Amino acid sequence: MRFLRHHRIQVTLAVALAFILATPFSAVLLAWLPWSVVALCLAAAAYAWWVRDRADAWLAVSLAAIFVVGRLYFNAVDGPTFTLRAAALTAYFMLHEVLLIGPWSRFSPRVREWIKHRRHLGVTAFLLALLHANIVFNLYFGLDVVAMWQAVFTFFGTTALFIMAVLAVTSWDWFQKHVPWKTWAVVHAAVFIVYLIEIWIVTGIWKLAGDVPAWTYPAFATFIVFWVLVAPWGFAPRLFKVLNGWKQLHVLVYVAYASVVLHVYFGRAQVQGPWAEWTVLGLFALVLGSHTAGWVRNWNEQGAWSVVRSASDGWTDVCAISDLQPGEGRRVDVNGFPIALFLHEGRVLAFFGYCAHQKGPLWQGKIVQGFLTCPWHGWQYSVKDGKGPEGLHDQVPFYETKVEGGRVFVRVEKGKECKGYGCGACSCRA
Repeated sequence: MRFLRHHRIQVTLAVALAFILATPFSAVLLAWLPWSVVALCLAAAAYAWWVRDRADAWLAVSLAAIFVVGRLYFNAVDGPTFTLRAAALTAYFMLHEVLLIGPWSRFSPRVREWIKHRRHLGVTAFLLALLHANIVFNLYFGLDVVAMWQAVFTFFGTTALFIMAVLAVTSWDWFQKHVPWKTWAVVHAAVFIVYLIEIWIVTGIWKLAGDVPAWTYPAFATFIVFWVLVAPWGFAPRLFKVLNGWKQLHVLVYVAYASVVLHVYFGRAQVQGPWAEWTVLGLFALVLGSHTAGWVRNWNEQGAWSVVRSASDGWTDVCAISDLQPGEGRRVDVNGFPIALFLHEGRVLAFFGYCAHQKGPLWQGKIVQGFLTCPWHGWQYSVKDGKGPEGLHDQVPFYETKVEGGRVFVRVEKGKECKGYGCGACSCRA
């Protein structure tokens, strides 16, 4: 049933992509474009509600409402122009949501609940950006790539779209579970080579036009350096003790975001005036400041966890054995860090509290056929050692426990480090 549902979701996305890609070539779609988008969103909402995916249903309804209210308010603007603007603005603010959920989740449990929807927001932002780009490509550049790239800001827009396309295509859980590390390294290298070729082509176009803005060179250099730093074949092995190919690829969202900022600032904000410029710069500062605060918080948490690991015997009293019920998880905290406890077949099991996938709350999960199953996306961890099913590289920290005097003790061994990724409780920094 899960595969069938997965297949249906793929069909839904295929229909959305077909609609968006066909839009610039159809006069009928262009004429009725705003209401076509509304109809597509409502159809997606109905389907999401049918498969009991309430979050996606509300997301689709919200998008439909944005287009309906906007179209009624800006009724003097022609349909294609309204649609390209509405799609661009919605995608722009949605991308900020995607980037802010991560750092804000370190400070708010409510925001952490949105991590499981972050990829949905990202894919939706990509589809809206693709719709915007297709209409612009047709109306303003007559489907001429050279003419489009002669405008400097449009290249940074297409750069962001290219990266977001790669991230959207690889956002499925299947890719994270089954694609080996070496394949991710090849994908990362291939995307990087394509980007370098694009830079070479576009700088040639700008030189022929006699105008290569000086600020583009430091921008390109910054993107390339960042790319090499996070690449599995670059400096990442020296920066991270544990590598995950999917995550190494998806941190390129920061290159996409920086490209979007340059695209919007030089393409539209300067034309609109100071208020638009300050809005773009203010949102950029918000994202940068939020990530800085999140990194500082993570750094402090790593230090606190090291103190726990360096204790003389590492045993911590966490709860009474009577507090645990068979089949039901319970969250306990060791020096502020969440641990998921389960009473299973007479044994007390202790896992790190958050799933390695998207930080799902494992204490809310269920043990099924010898595996703790995350309630968010179904990722599994063995009750023997915290590892995923055979053939998969999933893993969360798994701790030793004992019961004395009716009390449950959890041992965080001295110097113990996570062998998995994304746990947030060790030096892997994944």
